[in-house]
Amino acid sequence: YASIFSSGQEDETRTHQTDEEAFTENYGWYSVIYNLANGDILKFDQVLNLSVDECFNFIAYQKDLTRLENK
Repeated sequence: YASIFSSGQEDETRTHQTDEEAFTENYGWYSVIYNLANGDILKFDQVLNLSVDECFNFIAYQKDLTRLENK
């Protein structure tokens, strides 16, 4: 949890990464769970009780739907 308690200076070893790459590296699966729970920490357990297939199908559907809507 260094980012919570740091002095605010960025880690020099990560300057080659985009903000998106650094975010993904820091949070990985947590971002997926967060999105599936609509940011509601009280729903994390519900998401974690779903199968991987259910989660990936839903994410794939959302991605395709967003792509269609943005055309």
